Amino acid sequence: MKAERPIVFAFACALALVGVVCGKLGGKGGGDDNLPTSGIIPFSEIEQDETFRFTGPAVTLEGATQIGGAAVLAVDGRYRMWFAATRDGETAIYVATSDDGLRFVAEPTPLLRPSADWHGTSLAAPSIVRRSGGFELYLEANDGTAIARASSLDGTAFVLEPAPVLSPGLDWEEGRVASPSAVLDGERLLLFYEGGQGKGIGLALSEGGAAFVKSPQPLLAPSGDEGRWDTTFIGTPRVIRVVQVTGRPIFRLYFAGGKDARRSIGYAGSFDGLQFSPFVENPIFVPRENVIEPCVIPFQSGFMMYFNRISGSRTGIFLAGHRLRGPYGPAESDASDGD
Repeated sequence: MKAERPIVFAFACALALVGVVCGKLGGKGGGDDNLPTSGIIPFSEIEQDETFRFTGPAVTLEGATQIGGAAVLAVDGRYRMWFAATRDGETAIYVATSDDGLRFVAEPTPLLRPSADWHGTSLAAPSIVRRSGGFELYLEANDGTAIARASSLDGTAFVLEPAPVLSPGLDWEEGRVASPSAVLDGERLLLFYEGGQGKGIGLALSEGGAAFVKSPQPLLAPSGDEGRWDTTFIGTPRVIRVVQVTGRPIFRLYFAGGKDARRSIGYAGSFDGLQFSPFVENPIFVPRENVIEPCVIPFQSGFMMYFNRISGSRTGIFLAGHRLRGPYGPAESDASDGD
């Protein structure tokens, strides 16, 4: 997976969805109602209790030494998760399904394996987009030397494109573009990514299927302030597009931030997908262990986060949420890492 990430030993990262469902949102939370950070409240990890009866991790895979980078979509009344796992020194993309969005069963064979020289030995950090004509997966190749794309008509069989859709080139990227998060907004596709080893979150735009054009500077970067939570690291972005009850869309950007080796989850919001305002009370999720890759989706009564725990005695893909009831049943609507 990523060089910056500590090894995630399989003990066995939903809806890191990249196809976007526009869930209707209402209600108040932190922040001004006229800001894209309004309504944000902290997440709490879902652990074993009488309501959820869940202990995690969300998915396991026999023989895997690393698991992470979840992307989830609700398809035909079930949840489908794409994730990366490492077996025998190769990181590939796998798929798992779930009836309740909590417990996923993985297919034992890879969906996509590194097959081109520029893939190296790794395809990781999947992001899924659902279009009218099918599905697209955006993937981190070779630990961030490029971003790959694969397409599918039915969401089950994907074909990788022969060339990268994005490669490093800007000074601030320091030779690395990783953790893609793709969001469809009308005819434009927004591709968010981590530059360097946590040097910030970049954005590339594709209008009407054209080649991606990068913004020259990162949308968010480490603060450099020793008194803040995001001093030295900003990365692993996951973005969803949701629609308020007023009909106004909001782009919700969840990301990992940290100081030295510590990693927590923060939030920034935008009305146009181009300029983001960080939440003033960041971070919004601070578990005991280090976490990255926050895949957040509208989930029935609230929001669910599928995150990658990278330290402690139990590592892999776990869950957090807010405004959630339980227990849960079949998926009610499509949702994803984008719209």
